[in-house]
Amino acid sequence: MALKPIHNDAEIIEQIAKGSEKAFAELFYAYHNQLGKFVILLTHSEERTEEIIQDVFVKMWQNREKLLCIGQ
Repeated sequence: MALKPIHNDAEIIEQIAKGSEKAFAELFYAYHNQLGKFVILLTHSEERTEEIIQDVFVKMWQNREKLLCIGQ
């Protein structure tokens, strides 16, 4: 999926922290490819890269309430 820039990161993060699956999907699609490009440089493995990306986003969702503390 193509990279979709987000111009309101703080608002998206706040919505995610409140449990918005729509906002989480928007963040996921905006940063998935960027994160993948970075991780593949470290792992040299597409399979491992996908595992790491999945772990990052799962942990973000599981700890979404803590996102409000970021940047304060």
